Amino acid sequence: MVTDHRIRSALSGLDALEGATSWNETPTHVEVLTDVDADAALWRPQPDMKCIRDIALHVAYWEDRVTARLTGATTTAPFAEREPGDPEPAISLTPSAWNQERAYVAAARNRLVNAVAELNPDELDQPVNNNPDRTTIDMIHQITVHSMYHTAQIKILSQLSKQRTLYGS
Repeated sequence: MVTDHRIRSALSGLDALEGATSWNETPTHVEVLTDVDADAALWRPQPDMKCIRDIALHVAYWEDRVTARLTGATTTAPFAEREPGDPEPAISLTPSAWNQERAYVAAARNRLVNAVAELNPDELDQPVNNNPDRTTIDMIHQITVHSMYHTAQIKILSQLSKQRTLYGS
């Protein structure tokens, strides 16, 4: 059981504190993706906009990058990148391929949660990348906000995608 209040707070922000849910019961991106099929994952409201798949893989990539900084491990994105953290757009996506990508997204979140839970409280105030103005706990809070922001995008796109099928657009 995690006893340090800052680590408990970080885990709560990741909605990963055992036996707890967020104060407003907001789902994580992993939970939102459970109701998204492969067609909805690739749907774009406009041709130049990102789709759910792009956003989900982007979130997982950056969660893995933070995990790597916390643990010292190396990480490689399991997808072709247009630029760091942004996947090449997919033309098609099979249900099997989408399930594999969702599994990567869930595994990236689990790796981050485990890395945060295993932190020594003394490490929380350590600078990141030799920047004294950015500490480990700051980085954890920043990735949490980043993931929450994109979770909202995924949720909105998921809802729009369902309406698209209802209204035939």
